[in-house]
Amino acid sequence: AVFKGIVEPTTVLDELVSWRLEEPHRPAPSVVFEIASGSTWRTDLEYKIGRYGQLGVREYFAYDPTQVQLWTGVRLRGWRYNFEGQSQVINSNEPGRLWSNQLQLWLVDARPKVRLYRSNGEQVLERAEEEYLARLAAEQREATEHVARVLAEQREAAERTAKEVERDTWQKLLAKLKERGIDPDKL
Repeated sequence: AVFKGIVEPTTVLDELVSWRLEEPHRPAPSVVFEIASGSTWRTDLEYKIGRYGQLGVREYFAYDPTQVQLWTGVRLRGWRYNFEGQSQVINSNEPGRLWSNQLQLWLVDARPKVRLYRSNGEQVLERAEEEYLARLAAEQREATEHVARVLAEQREAAERTAKEVERDTWQKLLAKLKERGIDPDKL
């Protein structure tokens, strides 16, 4: 379920087992998702469509991720409710793709799960995917910083070597001048 505008402390959310509407300050969710199973799919498609509308839910989506399809037709179905709680089927613009007004996202059948896409087509990443990409980015930054440090050390070493070569060259030149009886300080 998606609850818009609800702020609960993390400790409450961690301990939350179910959301009871009769408790104070507990509104109906804006969006409900049901993932069908062999034992629940009939209830998901028959009873819950009407019940969620009565409770004040704004949108309801049912999804069949199973290997052998439980119902005929598309695996991802959706309903939108008017203010009287009456349901209207959300038609897809193409099979397996539904628009959620409440989420302002496309829901796409990517069996065995539903993926979310923004209106511009950008995929909404799962937390694990975001964490993985953040880790990769951090590793890339670390590698780039390491390469920059190594290059700086190599540049400093090359500059030191160049100065040493220059100093050695001058010392050899001065030694040759002295061998020939020329005082370099008087040049």
